[in-house]
Amino acid sequence: MPRKGENIYKRQDGRYEGRYIKEYGLDGKAKYRYIYGKTYSDVKERLIRLKAEPKNAGKTVSSNLKISEWFDIWYDSQTHIKQSTKSIYQSYANKHLKPKMGTVRLKKLSRDLIQQFIDELSIKLSPKTVRAVYSMLKLCLTAAYEKHLIGNVVDKICLPKTVSKDVKVLTKQEQKRLEQVIEAENKENDIGILICLYTGIRIGELCALKWENINLDRKIMTIDKTMYSVQSNDGKCKTKIILSSTKSVNSERDIPIAELLSEKLSKILDPFLVVLNALPKTALAPIIIVWVGAGVEGIVVTAIAISIVITILSAYNYFTNMDEEKIKMLKSFGATKSQILFKLILPGNIGNLINLTKINIGMAWVGVIVGEFLVSRYGIGYLIVYGSQVFKLDVVMMGVFVLGVCAWGMYEIVNLIEKFYYYRQKRIKG
Repeated sequence: MPRKGENIYKRQDGRYEGRYIKEYGLDGKAKYRYIYGKTYSDVKERLIRLKAEPKNAGKTVSSNLKISEWFDIWYDSQTHIKQSTKSIYQSYANKHLKPKMGTVRLKKLSRDLIQQFIDELSIKLSPKTVRAVYSMLKLCLTAAYEKHLIGNVVDKICLPKTVSKDVKVLTKQEQKRLEQVIEAENKENDIGILICLYTGIRIGELCALKWENINLDRKIMTIDKTMYSVQSNDGKCKTKIILSSTKSVNSERDIPIAELLSEKLSKILDPFLVVLNALPKTALAPIIIVWVGAGVEGIVVTAIAISIVITILSAYNYFTNMDEEKIKMLKSFGATKSQILFKLILPGNIGNLINLTKINIGMAWVGVIVGEFLVSRYGIGYLIVYGSQVFKLDVVMMGVFVLGVCAWGMYEIVNLIEKFYYYRQKRIKG
């Protein structure tokens, strides 16, 4: 059903008629354009689309225009400012400017009239809001002054004085209490509170954060985007979310991540890795093959996918359980993170990494079998599965035997590497 103010009407012939302002004549009068459709929704959709198009390019305006009409023309020309700012201007105009001064002609404007408008706003609005409305009005009327439609009527306007409020910040005790509450509740969504607490970023910057902006190794958080909501004019929803660059160039920055915050962010990833490890990788093999393609690539990726998650979880656990005192000692001597990794963590976990390699030998062969069965007509995996389907036990047993020999051979190679490493370590120490 047509609503009041939409300029959509149902004709006697059953069709719907809509109209919008196409341009303004030399006399300042609006010229309308009419569109027609079989249904109300069709006409409304076309109106929304036409109103979104630039309307004022190359059009002539005059001082006979109403302030509301001139504001619409000026508003449509502001393509260089952010959508959030335009949305605020639109809100100020609809709530304050148009109801009070919308019908006043540009040629009738005077400094006294604008001062009266500001004084009336000051009665019911805060000084900050009044100044914001005046700032928008000044931009609008300055554009009219530059086109010689009005005189200089926006200068020397008395504005209400703003009173600066004391900024309340959390004390150290309040911060500690907040940390304790978040720690006790242990809710993942509360990590946003800690991020704001430790970094001082804005809410919009927090909402725009991605994992690619967080470097846990360097303990650096990069802020280069912000997110905000604006009023929507598409008729489907009241607001829409916009992702854009930061408020200014200086707002793009790198922020150090506190140790506690770094630990919290690291813990967020753990459940995802655990769930991924719990998934049957063989069920994901067809998806992997579709992504990377059939052939050797698909077989290799499937084999890696079988073992990669457990390897990451185990290695991460080994690395994080290193002696903290040794790490602090290296840091006290000015060691970098790469030096700590290669001089302490990796040498201290050689045995664990070798054991992981032994475990992954069998798991990788499982991935090879699955990959060969899905994308190949040759190989050990294909022979084992094919032999079981046609009830050829000899083929199956031969495939299992060959698979066992290959796995044993790789296991022994790893054993030799392990023995050589420990032999060399003994010679160095001895």
